[in-house]
Amino acid sequence: MRLTFVLPASAVLLLLFALSATAQPSFDCRKASNAVEQAICADPALAALDAEMSAVYGAARAAATGSAAETLVAEQRAWLRQRGRCGGDAACLGRQMRERIAVLRRSPVVETGAMACPAALGEARALVAGIRFTVGLTQKLTPDTGLQLGYQFPAARPSPLPLFIVADFPPATRFRGKGFLPLTAGAKGPDGLRHAQARVRAIIPLFGRQPAASGLITAFLLSAGRQDIGVSLVTGGKCGEHVLRTERSPDLTVQLGLPEIVVQDRFTTDAPEMVLADASGRHAMKVYDGRYEVFDRETGALLLARAGLNPRFSPAGRFVAAGRATDNRIEVVDLADGAVIQVLRPGVLAWARNDSFIVLGAEIRQLENTVVSTLDSDLVTGTSMRNMEVGWLTEIVLDIDRMFVAMTGPNADGLKDGGLFWDMISDETHDLAESGPGLFALMSQGKSDDFDPDGARKALRQLVKTHRGIDIPLESPLWRFGEPVRVTHGMESYRINAREPDVQAFVAEDQAVENPLPAVTATAADTDERCETAEDGRGLARVEGGDVLCAVAVAGRGLGRLPQPVFQASEATIFDRIGDVIGEIDRVSRIDHDTYGDHMDFGAARKAKIDALVTEIAAATPAIRGRIRPLPREDIGLACSTSAEAFDPAAIEQAWRWGEETKVRRLLFVNCYAGSSRISQAGLILVSDGLIVDIDRQLVPDKASEDTSAFGWSASDASAISVFAVAQERILVSASYSGMAAVIDTRTGRRIGNLMPLDNPTLVRAMRLTRDGRHLVQLNHDGRFTVSRVDTGEQALAGVHIDDEIVVMLPDGRFDTSYEGAHALNVRFAGMAGLQTVHQFGAALHRPGLAQAVLAGHDVAARPETLGAPPLVAFSARAAEAGRRRLVVSASDDTALARLRVFVDGRLVSERAVTGATAEAVFEIDDPGGGHWITVLADDADGLVSTPKGLVLPPPAGGRGMLHAVLVGIDAYSGDPAIPALSFARSDAERLKAVLAQAGDGRREPILLTDEAARAETILKAVADAVAAAGPEDTLLFSFAGHAVGSGERGTTGELLLALPGTRTAALKETALAWREVAAVLAKAEAKVVVLLDACHTGLAGSSAFATNDDVAGALLTRAGAPMVVLAASKGRQVALESAGRGGGVFTSAIVEVLGAGRGAADADTNGVIDLGEFYAAVKTRVLRDTEGRQSPWLARNLLVGDMALF
Repeated sequence: MRLTFVLPASAVLLLLFALSATAQPSFDCRKASNAVEQAICADPALAALDAEMSAVYGAARAAATGSAAETLVAEQRAWLRQRGRCGGDAACLGRQMRERIAVLRRSPVVETGAMACPAALGEARALVAGIRFTVGLTQKLTPDTGLQLGYQFPAARPSPLPLFIVADFPPATRFRGKGFLPLTAGAKGPDGLRHAQARVRAIIPLFGRQPAASGLITAFLLSAGRQDIGVSLVTGGKCGEHVLRTERSPDLTVQLGLPEIVVQDRFTTDAPEMVLADASGRHAMKVYDGRYEVFDRETGALLLARAGLNPRFSPAGRFVAAGRATDNRIEVVDLADGAVIQVLRPGVLAWARNDSFIVLGAEIRQLENTVVSTLDSDLVTGTSMRNMEVGWLTEIVLDIDRMFVAMTGPNADGLKDGGLFWDMISDETHDLAESGPGLFALMSQGKSDDFDPDGARKALRQLVKTHRGIDIPLESPLWRFGEPVRVTHGMESYRINAREPDVQAFVAEDQAVENPLPAVTATAADTDERCETAEDGRGLARVEGGDVLCAVAVAGRGLGRLPQPVFQASEATIFDRIGDVIGEIDRVSRIDHDTYGDHMDFGAARKAKIDALVTEIAAATPAIRGRIRPLPREDIGLACSTSAEAFDPAAIEQAWRWGEETKVRRLLFVNCYAGSSRISQAGLILVSDGLIVDIDRQLVPDKASEDTSAFGWSASDASAISVFAVAQERILVSASYSGMAAVIDTRTGRRIGNLMPLDNPTLVRAMRLTRDGRHLVQLNHDGRFTVSRVDTGEQALAGVHIDDEIVVMLPDGRFDTSYEGAHALNVRFAGMAGLQTVHQFGAALHRPGLAQAVLAGHDVAARPETLGAPPLVAFSARAAEAGRRRLVVSASDDTALARLRVFVDGRLVSERAVTGATAEAVFEIDDPGGGHWITVLADDADGLVSTPKGLVLPPPAGGRGMLHAVLVGIDAYSGDPAIPALSFARSDAERLKAVLAQAGDGRREPILLTDEAARAETILKAVADAVAAAGPEDTLLFSFAGHAVGSGERGTTGELLLALPGTRTAALKETALAWREVAAVLAKAEAKVVVLLDACHTGLAGSSAFATNDDVAGALLTRAGAPMVVLAASKGRQVALESAGRGGGVFTSAIVEVLGAGRGAADADTNGVIDLGEFYAAVKTRVLRDTEGRQSPWLARNLLVGDMALF
């Protein structure tokens, strides 16, 4: 048998090669870790013996019980130790394995019932000899292009024993196609099949049925880089698991897909409602109101940000399921690539076979049971039901061993009981024989007592026996998966698997249920002392007593704490910032919005409120009286009238009012529910200048059918409407159910331009038009925004407002941003794990003036057709001899590596040139001590740099390095009346000195220089003394509060100067201190250098003589030449605020709090050291809180990589 890569004759030839038939051992040779495994992988004969050994031992282990099983395991372990003494000696290894196989085959548990096995295995080998496999590609292989695996089976007859084709793929793989069983990595195979269990598998049975003569599997390999696939023929059953033949491909290179710009504020002050971790420990989730974010726990990288309700990880952690607010459906996302793989009706959502399958139980009025594959969207079945309140009576059997699904339930018309049987391989379905009147029919006849709840179950039992030859027990309603049932959604409202019908709980079938689940509420881990005992790493943990669920702290930076909300910028502020980038945006007039409740509320208060509304409308538009058609109370709920031509005022649920007093306009949302199913009959009526017209049809596509609704059919769907008045003649209306927005001309009630799809419609915060009316700007609650063309409805731009910065981008990765906004930008390549910094792709993707060019219709320079991926790097750190650390650094690249670099607390300490696509190097460095950071980088030959990989060493046992501080604060500028005096620069320096002095051991007395004492020579001497005294483990802090000036017309055009008490604007160079002089001294420091900069004060905004914090920090970073961190008090366009009540600047007050009373809270990882990230996050949170967002500190660094210990 050969596995051949072929292509159709018409295809473009990209790949054509054949694979040799090589035996594979029982383990992954890519992970061979010792001499024995390496020798087995290097010798096909040894590999075949290892595979046979695994199968024979597996059969013996499966058959042995009790003490026999314990003896067998002990003997096997002893033999493994004996084999290990062979090392890499092939002859010794072969002899040991042949002898052990012979011993195992003679054991009683293997011989029992195996007399026919040699003959059956021989027949199976003959049967598979003619099977041919092909793998074809029609274009280059990327995560978005499929690889096709085909097979031809000339014999096409069933095997005498369980025989499977097992195709194995990398763990991040999905499929399209039918005729096979897809299983996730780690899932148990049919009949306990273990071959290639660590990989994703597509399994095709060749027994128990007439196998197909040919088949095709389309596989999508979602991880870029070198990958391989394998195809094996494996037997199972009583004769044991035997690998008859295995073929493996040479390495396949999966090219990277398109880049995507990801905006992530790693120092965000947003407060999640809950933080969850998946079972694998790889992912963490922050849950907000109506949305969620998923992070990589190791790197903190943002993997997914979506709208969703009640999001939960799947049991194995590969998927996330969340409700959609627009239609209540459940959206399932694959974290391997962020794709939505299933959208399901609401109900009980259960998972089976390590997340390989989802079983959805019907919810009342949704009436559907479904079984779907998470790996193959073509693999799905279900029952369609009309009976109400019978979801809990259904029985679902998911039998992976025999590869079928069977379920009960009423048939489509609800008059008979029914269900179906589904063959997962052939895709054949068989309806259950109608077994008697359904509950709905009997209820309508008043004969509900005659209903036989076991009728459908009896038919199901017979159908399974007919098609699979097995008998399933007739029991109370249950779900059978062959394993415990694992549920993430909907379990609180179902009675499945309960021993007593009144108990509403969902549990594994072998558990008796006596009491329903207790009512619980989620709470932050620091708000209930009982949460202190909750275990880490499993999301929500129930504390003793059972009445509280604790949001468990999640390991990883910024993922474990639940801070209180700090501040959200106003809509006007954000739109002003967006307008700075894309052009002026219209201001909107105030729009009043009132709600009136459900039309089934017959209370006097509601009626009086609606009567008053109608009277007010009629005063301006008397014609409204002629449209009113009140319904008798007894008819409400059976009939419905919501048209502008005739509507029941009792159906008014919401009303909007805008315009001038003489031209008041109204928009009425009318909604009622007709029939026993309470199906919504919603409408939207515009009342304007005598016009009374329906506009709900303006929110659905022109070609939509007449019964298409923009508002859905349930109360929660229909109420999700937003209205924005943008001018007297125009309003913006959006419906989250349809996900559409439209500009409506209030003079005609017609749509202006096209419908515009909304981005995450349930998160819409506000919408406005640009001043020229050509573009719609949609702003969401998570800070993201989109810009759409009104005339075509097409999205022109996407963007984010983050930390008072604006980023705009196109789908292909081209972007524009401010300098500060760039620090929040990352690039994610389809197929590549993690995020890459955007800076190294700046030349390829950055397009200055992008927004203006796109919105004006001008051409924008295209991005390169291909972008190389940065290298990947990993390392481990262990203690060597006293005072030394040994690092083992490994890296890989698609092209060629150039060098490896090691940093301690951000400073380069060692580097080494390397070559080739992979490299491993051992570095020995001075041990930096506990609490310090080690970071490694890999560079490739194209100049691309890996994402930094960092590790913080365990907490220090003794003291930390020394802190050397030089603090300058200048209020008085007596040399020139043109330089205004300040009020709190001096007191800020004094307060900072006090908190540093109180810190205790490891702190030298800070040097304080204020006003007249802050002369050029004294500042330079103080800095030089601190540099001389500070060692490699120390931190040197230089703080400057005062004016910074430039020697040119603007601070950025000339040399950066620090204004001193005697500085004169007419002689700046002679009377001010040049920053280059300070930087030259700091550049000699062995310690980390931290600069605290407060150089922008009230009264200086717009002054052409004085530099902003942006100017100063920019000069520090570009002209210093020294490794340093700069933390500025505010952004360049902002003012650093001062407070007499606080006795100084808000910025310094925050620093004092963080280093003083708030130190414990700032140390998020509780390792006794405040790291750079912790320090910045804590200071930023406090400044934003205390200034209500008007001032935002910002962080920059020069020649420093990774995180580092500061205080």
